[in-house]
Parts: sequence; structure tokens; C-alpha cells
Amino acid sequence: MSFRNGKIYLSWSKPTDNGGFPILYYNVYRSVGSANNYFLYDFSYSKSYIDENVDIGKSYYYKVTAVNKIGESNASESVNMIPTAIPIAPTNLKATISQGIILTWDEPNSNGGSEIIYYRIYRSTVKDSEIYSIVGTSENTTFIDTNIEIGKTYYYMVTAVNDAGESGASDILSVQLVTPPAKPSNVVALASEDLVTLAWLANSEFHSPAEYFEVYRAVNDSTEFVKIADTNSTYFIDNDVVVNTTYSYYIVAVNSYGKSEASDVVSVTVGQATISIPIDDNPVEEGFDYPAALNSEVILGTAAIFTIIGVLGAAFWIFKNVVLMK
Repeated sequence: MSFRNGKIYLSWSKPTDNGGFPILYYNVYRSVGSANNYFLYDFSYSKSYIDENVDIGKSYYYKVTAVNKIGESNASESVNMIPTAIPIAPTNLKATISQGIILTWDEPNSNGGSEIIYYRIYRSTVKDSEIYSIVGTSENTTFIDTNIEIGKTYYYMVTAVNDAGESGASDILSVQLVTPPAKPSNVVALASEDLVTLAWLANSEFHSPAEYFEVYRAVNDSTEFVKIADTNSTYFIDNDVVVNTTYSYYIVAVNSYGKSEASDVVSVTVGQATISIPIDDNPVEEGFDYPAALNSEVILGTAAIFTIIGVLGAAFWIFKNVVLMK
């Protein structure tokens, strides 16, 4: 028994015993609203019947008998069904870009009389395409598409599915995957006696890359940050500093589509002997002599003693109490 295209489809098996005579036809009995009002509704020469006279939301009950030339059999067990319609299409399809393309939509204004089972999400990379592929399903009104490439434009539509079938599609939503840059991370500030060296990581996953970075600074206890530089690099040397003064910094990434969120704030006091040096992947231990011949960028101009205090990404080691040689 099923409901499709506004019709109830019945089917059954022939009796195990025909009473010694061939089955001539089958009587179909129907009751509407309850199982207490059966009447002879129609007949069928085959082991199936299609009831086209049904209304959405009403309850229909059926029994079947077999008839041979001797007479009519007892009735079968009853079956019942409440016809449902396919849902109306989902509405208000929207997208945001974060760790992928995050799609959201509103439930259909009508579920067709049957609960929504799930939603199908369709996608194309061609505008006005007649061919959309299913990229996933969702049991709620949210879906995250992570199989994407920066720079492409994607076209989405969503349908709702219930027991009766699949709704029409929502309006098509186009999502151009060009975004402001991601927030810079792993910001480190390193101070010597007369400068501060800043370094950070540029993040581009699910975001368009940065074209340059803005460096903002506040002095001592001030909460007023002022932009002090633009740079195309992921490091910056601030030599406009005063000994025994604390400086706070944050970084903003910029491209043609806008600016990122500000990075976390880092603070450092000038006069503390710390340094950041780009080196090879070779491990460095305390007491290691680091000659300039290794293509290092020794920020302090004279030999000093530092100790290793951490690692910045894959390109920087941070030292303190290590002998640095010019």
C-alpha cells in the first residue's frame, strides 16, 4: 500500500485456497474516517487497485475479498492510510562563509500533511545550469559544504522530502567564494633594547588570501590602538620604541574584499632581551653558537646571550640565553 501522485495504490496476494474454482475477481471495500463504515467500493480483476478519489489528510481503510463462481470469501485484514502531499519548497535560503559554506533555510510553509524526513541540497558550478548534483542531505535546516575551492562561484538549491515525495526546489542561491582574509594567528612580539619584532601566521583556509597586513599599536596602559604600518610580510620591525615602555599590538589582514577580524593582542616591554630569527629546520639547543653565516637575520647588532623560549610556526625559533654571533 502506498500513496503517490494523489492516488492510493493497493496490492495483495491471491488466496492460498481458491475453493476448487478459479478466482473471478476481487471486491474492494472502503471506509472513510474510521474502520466502522465499510461499503463495497469497487472491484478488480487483478491483484491490485488504484484509488484515485482520495483527499489529503483523510483516513482511508480497505478490505479485499475474493470471488469465484460459488461466492465471496471472507475479508482480508484491513489496512489504512492517510494520504499526504509533497511539501512546499523550502524558503529563505542563505549562506555564510566560515569553515566552509554554511547554508541555512526556513522550513516549508506546508509539509503536505506529513513530517519532513530530510532535506536534499543540490549544487552546480554553472550559472543557469539544468544539471545540479546532490552534495548532501540534512535532517535540519542547516548544511555545511566543505568541498569547495576559493575563487569559484557555487549555485545551491534545497528540497524537502516527506513520505509523499520530494518538494520543488527553493530559489537558487549563488555564493561567490571570495572573502575578506582570515584572522591572523600566532602573533608574537619580541623586544630588544631598541626595537620590537612582530611575527604572525597568515591563514587562508576557506578565505581569500591577504594582500597585505595592517599593524596596530597601543602604548603602556592606553586602550587606543593606532595603525603604525602596512606590510606585505608576516613580520614587522617597530624601531620607534622607548626603553622600559610596554607596547601592545594586533594585526589585521586586508584584501580587495575587506578586512579580517583583528588578531589577538600581544604585549611586550622594550628592554627585555628576546629575539626571533628565521632559520633552517635544524633543532637548536641551549648554548648553540648561531653564526650569521647560516643566513640568519640577527636583529641585535652585537653578540648577546639568550635562551630558547619557544617556537613560532615552522620558520622562526625564539631565543634567550643562546650565544648569537655576528
